[in-house]
Amino acid sequence: MAELDENNRITILDEINLEMRPRSGKIIETLALEVNGYTFERLKELPPDNEVFKEFRTFLNKHINQFNKFDKCILAGYNNNFFDNVFLRHWFEENECPYYGSYFWSTTIDVLSEATRYFIHYRPALYNMKLKTVAKAIGVKIDEERLHNATYDIELTLRIFEKILNDNTIKKFDLVEAGEIYNDMREFMYKEVKTHAGKSERIIMP
Repeated sequence: MAELDENNRITILDEINLEMRPRSGKIIETLALEVNGYTFERLKELPPDNEVFKEFRTFLNKHINQFNKFDKCILAGYNNNFFDNVFLRHWFEENECPYYGSYFWSTTIDVLSEATRYFIHYRPALYNMKLKTVAKAIGVKIDEERLHNATYDIELTLRIFEKILNDNTIKKFDLVEAGEIYNDMREFMYKEVKTHAGKSERIIMP
């Protein structure tokens, strides 16, 4: 939970990090487990999602009065429009809670979209628009060992968003810089492919 002041400075108000066991019948990609540092055995030992959902609502209620239609937060994240927003809405539905709109405004901030606008002239130089790719291109130092940790990914997202807010424009094109970014990305992406090479399998939660 964060606050943006009139000078576009972001202040962290509170934090929560939740882990939960996917519901029975959910499909799990083994490669996704590897990338995020989980094993299937550890996944099965986590608390069920309905218990974690109660904890999440308790956290929201600390900061938001769900009965005040003017007291809501804006959901922000990286690839938020196609993942976080969809996931959270579905999670509320699965737990038979119709109050998603009591906590969140219907419009969201997707830092991926903000970064796409910022790097519009440099898009051919970027291998992809993944979080760590954009962080590296925009000049945010990356700790490779902490990548895909939920808390750290949020930290990277915030730092990227802060840089875009402070610049408040579209990055001006520079051919030399574009070439440097492209060459830097080649080595960067080669390491990622080498690390996670292999076929992903699907597992269904019992």
